[in-house]
Amino acid sequence: MSPEPAGSKPEMSGMQSSSEEQDWECAVCCELLYKPVVPPCGHPFCFWCAHRSMSYTSVSKCPLCRQEFTHLPRVSELLHNVLKSKFPGRYRERARETVEFEAEQEIESMQTDETDEVKEDEVGRENTFAAAETSPAASEEDEAFRCDNCGGRLFHPSVVSPCSHCLCGLCSGIYARPPKDEVPSCASPSAQPPLKQCPVCDCTLAAPPKVCHILNDYLVKKYGRAEDDLGLIRRPRTRSESGGAKPACGCCGGGAGDGEAEGGTLEGEGSGVGEARREGEGDINGEALLQDRIIRVLKSPCDTESQENFVHFGVGCDGCGVCPIVGRRYTCLECKERIGFDLCARCNESHVGPGRFNQQHRPEHKMELVEPKETLLHALLKNHPGYTAEYLIELLNGGE
Repeated sequence: MSPEPAGSKPEMSGMQSSSEEQDWECAVCCELLYKPVVPPCGHPFCFWCAHRSMSYTSVSKCPLCRQEFTHLPRVSELLHNVLKSKFPGRYRERARETVEFEAEQEIESMQTDETDEVKEDEVGRENTFAAAETSPAASEEDEAFRCDNCGGRLFHPSVVSPCSHCLCGLCSGIYARPPKDEVPSCASPSAQPPLKQCPVCDCTLAAPPKVCHILNDYLVKKYGRAEDDLGLIRRPRTRSESGGAKPACGCCGGGAGDGEAEGGTLEGEGSGVGEARREGEGDINGEALLQDRIIRVLKSPCDTESQENFVHFGVGCDGCGVCPIVGRRYTCLECKERIGFDLCARCNESHVGPGRFNQQHRPEHKMELVEPKETLLHALLKNHPGYTAEYLIELLNGGE
């Protein structure tokens, strides 16, 4: 299900990466990041590299730190624009490589303005590249490093949310201003619990994001540790601090909060928003609990009787990026693609527009519920509960 990422073995004409470009390399393909996505652990990867590293049969893990996650994040617009500005020629070449790869595989990734331009003109532009390699003005680069919530310049530590928004240390709740200072509303310690919802789009997050490592290394090199100059106070993040979960917007996947989810079933998944709410509680259908439930289901004995706990091996959600889909699964009869992405129950109710793989779902599109169908892998997992899906697949493929 996971194609090779574009640019994993590019044929370069003697071009050597500068030391600065190496600071922005993907840890999987060792090339300049292209369409960067940032899982909750904070390690950025190319879109296709992250996709290839995800499991479609169990819980995914970061290739670097092995932290578990369940949703493929959206492409970070800030990192995408910064890389395009800092390395215009190389980034455009990466775009061309990706367009060619996707055309060959008959698949698509999230659309960006860069790939739009390449698709409009796939002819080489050596002269344009040479002119574009001129470093952008410092003011233009500084303008790119802005918090998507408060508009202030990003400083260490900053986070990139799964919905692609970049947040400074104040807006992400990592830091607070001293009590004696005049506290802006977006940085108020009493109003900013540990991040469970994106303050920009109000969507619940797939998991509370950690500091984005590459971005913050660059911010420290460029601006120093601004949090020390501002006299900010590190906020302790405890499990007792929590906010009511909000319904996820259609642009992003949801996620786990800081605390353990109460009630480890998937009974709310697939229900309407009104049905999912209980008196005195947040949205139990919210992704602040869903990732924990998905992980528990994937690690529990295989259940093919309950539609809400049924695991659709090999199929992810084009809307929120969850892999694999757990619970009800819907396929769009209007959007045809090869990569094996449909919509989960929550995204079927709310998602409209381009998804992770550029499917253009519209409200008028006809969505069809896919009936759970037990596969050989389901049967093997039920008969051999002590084995993992990966181990059984390896045995089926002739492994020892």
